[in-house]
Amino acid sequence: FIDKATGEQIVLFDVNSVVSLTLKYAKIIKNENEWTIGDLGYMANKGKVQFILKTLNGITKVKKIETTEEKEKEFFIHQDHSFTIKTFNDEITFRLGDISNITGMFYIQKFQYGKKELFLCRDINVYDGLYKNEFEANFQKYIYLKDIITSSPMNLISPRLIFGLTSDKIASIKIDNKVNRWFTVDFEKKSTTPEKYDGLNYLA
Repeated sequence: FIDKATGEQIVLFDVNSVVSLTLKYAKIIKNENEWTIGDLGYMANKGKVQFILKTLNGITKVKKIETTEEKEKEFFIHQDHSFTIKTFNDEITFRLGDISNITGMFYIQKFQYGKKELFLCRDINVYDGLYKNEFEANFQKYIYLKDIITSSPMNLISPRLIFGLTSDKIASIKIDNKVNRWFTVDFEKKSTTPEKYDGLNYLA
């Protein structure tokens, strides 16, 4: 659950209006109702994309930090990761900075309409893991956020390699494993070509 009364969201957007997410190492593009990894052309893991959007929507501002160009780098000593959200009407870039070792709150810089702002933020999404205290929960949520922003394209690919097919629609599969002979699996006859070795049984 997200408590809307606990602070103003820093990443304020309608999930349905998002057309692309540009992370540190990957770009995710929405094409009709499907998400694709822009760098690879593969379908994205829909669950992971939804998790990213949910997490970003749960980041709220604690306070605005007034700083100078010179002192700004003090908030990005250990962590410095940028990501961009593009919607039908807008494009906003964020920069994730360091986390406080006392409170578990962290710094995010926001770039929009040519304006740059720095905020102390916290993640008010519920943390499902085990933790000893609030700081540990906040720290783990920050680690998850950092891992999302720095995900590689391969980690965001959908596990489904063939789309539009379900197991009940597949009659047979022919496979070339590049090492041994071709072989065929016939799901309707529950057989293979070549035949199985004596003493082995097929799984139902």
